[in-house]
This record gives sequence, C-alpha cells and structure tokens, in this order.
Amino acid sequence: MQTRKNVFEIKTQMKPLSIASSIGFRFGEWAVFPNENRLQRGDEIVRLEPKVMQLLLTLVSRHNQACSRTVLLDQLWPSTDTDDSSLTRAISELRKALGDPLSPPRYIDTIHRIGYKAIAEIGPLIDEAEIAARDSTTARSLSPHEETVAIA
Repeated sequence: MQTRKNVFEIKTQMKPLSIASSIGFRFGEWAVFPNENRLQRGDEIVRLEPKVMQLLLTLVSRHNQACSRTVLLDQLWPSTDTDDSSLTRAISELRKALGDPLSPPRYIDTIHRIGYKAIAEIGPLIDEAEIAARDSTTARSLSPHEETVAIA
C-alpha cells in the first residue's frame, strides 16, 4: 500500500520551501510532525487535535501573510455552517500547545479585524537527531501487538 505524502509550500524570505509533511518541518523552536499531529521541542512532546494541526498547516503555508477568519473557517470546516467560536477555540489550543503568549506573540499573530498569521521562522528538519527522535517516538507509541505485527 502506497502512502500519500501531503506536500505544501512555505514561503520564506529567501525562496519557497517545499516540505513533505509526512517528514515534518521546523516552526520556531518546535519540530512539527503533521502526519502524527505532534509537536516536539527537545524531550517535550505535545499532541494536537487534527483540526488544530490543520490550522497550523494552513497558517504556515501562508507564512507571514494574514489569513482571514473567513478563509480559515472555509479551509477547516468546509461545507459546514460553523461560527467564529470554533476557530477561536482552535487558535487558543494552538497557542497553548506552542506556549505562545498573546503579547508579544512568537508564533501566531492576531491581525486585528482580519485574522491571523504565522510569524515564527520555518524550515526543514535538518538535524538527524530530530528525525531519529521522531522515529523512536513513533516506535515507542506502538503497542506490543502492533510491534509484533510490524516485525512479522
């Protein structure tokens, strides 16, 4: 069975950065592993709800550009009549997971009367230790039964 990799572009000051989201990327101090809905900073691991990860990916794909509340609602809850409270809750959960204060923000900035934007530096996972940590964390998260099935 072939695994589908989600690829998105992140615009940096230098050039667009194409990142396979199954591998992950750097967002400020955090390593982000989208296919696992997981953030990691050193030994600290934070699990995100799928909608919160989708929110992060949407903001990161428009790095340093304001993303309107309407666009975010349409992206995260398509063909659903959802009010602003769902988006507000998701933004709050993302900020809490990142440890991002409202003032001054380090990761997600609020653009008054418009929406939000990702402001932390973005880049690829280049540290082999980060990738190894991701792989070992994934292996540890398997139950003994799943490990036996994977080996057999």
